[in-house]
Amino acid sequence: MALKDSGCFMLIFGCETGSDATLARMNKKTSVAKNLDAIGLAHKYKVNCSSNTLIGTLGETKDDFLKTIQFLKKARPDMISISKFAPLPGSADYNNLAKSKILENEYENWDEIFEKYVESDFTFARMTKGSFRKLVAKLGREIYLYTNAMFVIKNNIKLDVIFCLKNFIFLFLHIGFLYLPLFLRDTLKRITAKLSYKLRYLFYESAVKDQYYNGNI
Repeated sequence: MALKDSGCFMLIFGCETGSDATLARMNKKTSVAKNLDAIGLAHKYKVNCSSNTLIGTLGETKDDFLKTIQFLKKARPDMISISKFAPLPGSADYNNLAKSKILENEYENWDEIFEKYVESDFTFARMTKGSFRKLVAKLGREIYLYTNAMFVIKNNIKLDVIFCLKNFIFLFLHIGFLYLPLFLRDTLKRITAKLSYKLRYLFYESAVKDQYYNGNI
């Protein structure tokens, strides 16, 4: 209550995952149950909260990813931030991956790693690229897109009804796109590569790249 009374508008929780096994690998020193309780308290005292989520981490399995989706559905944070794992130069994960030759080169800066591993379909998770992309699309259409879009609409409906209506329509177009097969999504993305900014975002199935709703509050 003290936070809310002081004017606190948003709490950001580094929940990262809905898998206790993944939390242990990250050495987060917390649990899924504790993260659920934290978000539950924010809801109880009517303080907005965002859950940071990290996907494609070392050792992550399909089951771990599905647990993350279920966690977000159960926790229902007001906003969800999705990031794709990439090892930063100098970190323990980076050093281990470089030593085991999983990283193709020795990178000196974040930009090179971002272009090679984050913007591409590559994943360090324990699954194929295709499986990872399908799970990212499932995450997007089942919880991520809806959660963030509705937060923006809720906070702007009294200010700009037309803006909110456009976001609502765009939301369902994007969710519909994520139900298409991978090859068809790739084809549409290539066709629309030179179209307008918003249309290009419609054809990005990756939750990592889709931050369209996050900047409109």
